[in-house]
Amino acid sequence: MIQPDKHLNVAIVGGGPGCKAIMDMIFAKKLLQLQMKLVGVADSSAGAVGCLLAQDKGIFTTQDYRELYEIEDLHMIIELTGREEVANEIYRTKPEHIRVMDHVAARLFWDVFRIEEQSLAERERAETALRESEAKYSTSVENSLTGIYIDQGGKIVFANKKFAAIYEYARDELIGMDTRELVHPEDRGLTDEMREKRLKGEDVPSEYEARGLKKSGKTVWIARRNAAIEYKGKPAILGNIVDITDRKQAEGALRESEERYQTVLEASPDPVVVYDQGGESIYINPAFTRVFGWTSEERLGKKLDYVPEENWPETELMIEKVKTGESFSGIESRRYNKEGDTLDVSISAATYVNRRGKPVGSVHILRDISDQKLVEDALRESEERYRTVLEASPDPIVVYDMKGKCIYVNPAFTGLFGWTPEELLGKKLDYVPEENWPETEMMIEKIKAGESFSGVETRRYDKDRKALDVSISASIYLNREETPVGSVHVIRDITEQKRVEKALKKARQELEIRVEERTAELREANERLQQEMAERERAQEEILKSKTMLQSVFDGISDPLIMLDTDLTVKMLNTPAANYYEVKPEDVIGKSCHQAFRGRQEPCEECHIPAAVLRAKSVTLERKGLMNPDRLEQVVIYPIKEKDSEVSSAIIYISDITETRFMERQLIRSEKLASLGLLVSGVAHEINNPLAIINEKAGLMKDILGFATEGFEHKEKFLSLLDSIFTSVDRSRVITRRLLGFAKAVDVKMETIDMNQLLEEVLGFLDKEAFHRKLNVNLDFSPDLGALESDRGQLQQVFLNIIKNAFEVMDDGGHLSIVTRLADSDNLQVTITDDGRGMSPEQVENIFEPFYTSGKASGTGLGLFITHGIVTKNLGGEIAVQSEEGKGTTFAIELPKKKE
Repeated sequence: MIQPDKHLNVAIVGGGPGCKAIMDMIFAKKLLQLQMKLVGVADSSAGAVGCLLAQDKGIFTTQDYRELYEIEDLHMIIELTGREEVANEIYRTKPEHIRVMDHVAARLFWDVFRIEEQSLAERERAETALRESEAKYSTSVENSLTGIYIDQGGKIVFANKKFAAIYEYARDELIGMDTRELVHPEDRGLTDEMREKRLKGEDVPSEYEARGLKKSGKTVWIARRNAAIEYKGKPAILGNIVDITDRKQAEGALRESEERYQTVLEASPDPVVVYDQGGESIYINPAFTRVFGWTSEERLGKKLDYVPEENWPETELMIEKVKTGESFSGIESRRYNKEGDTLDVSISAATYVNRRGKPVGSVHILRDISDQKLVEDALRESEERYRTVLEASPDPIVVYDMKGKCIYVNPAFTGLFGWTPEELLGKKLDYVPEENWPETEMMIEKIKAGESFSGVETRRYDKDRKALDVSISASIYLNREETPVGSVHVIRDITEQKRVEKALKKARQELEIRVEERTAELREANERLQQEMAERERAQEEILKSKTMLQSVFDGISDPLIMLDTDLTVKMLNTPAANYYEVKPEDVIGKSCHQAFRGRQEPCEECHIPAAVLRAKSVTLERKGLMNPDRLEQVVIYPIKEKDSEVSSAIIYISDITETRFMERQLIRSEKLASLGLLVSGVAHEINNPLAIINEKAGLMKDILGFATEGFEHKEKFLSLLDSIFTSVDRSRVITRRLLGFAKAVDVKMETIDMNQLLEEVLGFLDKEAFHRKLNVNLDFSPDLGALESDRGQLQQVFLNIIKNAFEVMDDGGHLSIVTRLADSDNLQVTITDDGRGMSPEQVENIFEPFYTSGKASGTGLGLFITHGIVTKNLGGEIAVQSEEGKGTTFAIELPKKKE
């Protein structure tokens, strides 16, 4: 308390016009009854009118209000800025002995003393002046944008229009009402405490928040600013209120947003770590604990200490990027987990800022790519395997880029042509004889157009400029983006074949000479026969008889036969030919073959008959059936010569060779499978031998460590490493067992399996790829499948191969459907359908062949071959495929519920 004979030392914060008005009153000695003395003024602007007046009067001024606290015997601070943050900061930082009058109380203070000043100056007109003052005060209060009330003795004795509107009461209903009725029951204790302390003169915040109750019972959030006053000679509380319900709702929405983002982080499948600016972790999500093993309690407040030494270079780069406010994505590195194992990870990070835009930390997202690395290693192994196949090929192979430069030749190429890889790589091959450029240019154009070709015969020089007869087959190859990047050319030396053909040609020519000589002899005999006129009639009868017999033989041949003139006019055809073309002999004899059989006025462009007649040589060719394109026909053209050795007609012989060619392909496939099985079996057995030795030696080491004393500090570490060796050996044995299964039937490990659950496990291996490529996987699982007795591992391999192939041929955002159904009481069926690019009939026919790919797939061509063997041979089921180019593919697998 201020002693009666002492001054009330006052400092003002806010040097505006209000400050100057109060200073004028003090200097005019209009506040003598308060014994008030101004000792300091603070304003952020040194040129404020209040500061300039104080400087003229020799009063202390400052731009930092906290320097006022150092004034000796300062009793009160009058806050005139009207800014809530300034008032709150003063309440928080001021010494305990200093009181604070906020700008609302100061304004009331100002009004009260103006009234008193007018009363003293014009005592004779006191009542009139008082009414005018009250009218001004009432107008100001009534038009205030805040609710104003006076609480005296716990009752409302005054309330303005805004106050009544906030609580939805009429003003006369409020007068005399207990103030606690306007407070939410849960906040009445707070408002009572603040009221009692304020009336006692204790130091309490001038502003606080509490919930109120409207007349309707609806809750409203109120910001209160109160001051203790004297009203009609008694203590009272002057209050200002503002409805902050909308602000509170916005804050609630903000909290919900923060909780939502927290939920996203918690649900993230990838580990997330948040660091402060000092590099200490302040948050980790559950995925981090799941992948790395550490809990939040073990990691929070710690810096990076799980980085392998060799991975610090890229880690320091990431730290520098984050410090400079940069973000980065997909940097590959490695990190230890809690067990000390090293994981391959991909890291993305970005800084985050506070509301003022200042960086306060960084968010790091880590993705475990260990499985991806394993796949990449497998890919490299696959590439090495293909390279081995190329190196072992007996035919020369050369690979060109799209500019025609050589980028690979195999040993067989060097063996045949003489050039080494060092002499050719990066260069264009100059080994085409001048006369062989036409067919070579044709091959180049096909490759540029993305076409393949096979068996084109030409010639090539070797290193010694010796011309060799060769047969060339080629195809383009694509990168992962399906873009052509080069072509592979397989060359076969056919020099010996050409030599044999030349010898056969010579022999045929000698034979023709003999035939011609014999023909001359027959001609002489015929002349002699003609001279024997007596025998002419008998000869004619013999010829007629021969013709009849020839016609009988002609009609007795079961395959179609047609005789044509040199101008392609039909002379004869047997009954099978008429049936084949569905014509009557009398309707076609005398007509050209293209008009009689094809309804054309001009000869067929692809017709080989004129060339055969012109060369007087027989021609054999294969074609799709004219009447049934699904059949394969062999057509043989035999020119017929007359006495003068000129061709007079030709016999066309047509035979169906569909079954013959099918049997030949089956025989070739069986031979390929036998050779491939022998190779795989040998490799698997060779690998199993060192695996057995490794397993035996590791077991011996574990036994020896079992006798080691407890003083051997690395004993547990060695035992852990040995267990890793055993695990790797078992994994390798599984791989070799699958290789043996590729060559021959393996033992099937039968167990009870839930097919729907097994399919979900397989999809779990591929869910990351499906997520990132936005692939839609639709599951239609029958709940009535029942148990399946089969081999879990082989079933997983089957469905993993098929689903992985489907993903490869689907565009991002594609759809995959998996359906399970009961085929009958003893069999169940799984159908897998994708909307990828589909396959041609030729691809569908060969899809289960070993090493066969569509030309766009990235696999080895063994996956579906192994899948077919597992389903049909090992598990006793059936697998079928349906596909159409541009319309997707469906695989249907039917399996017995219990293998016999």
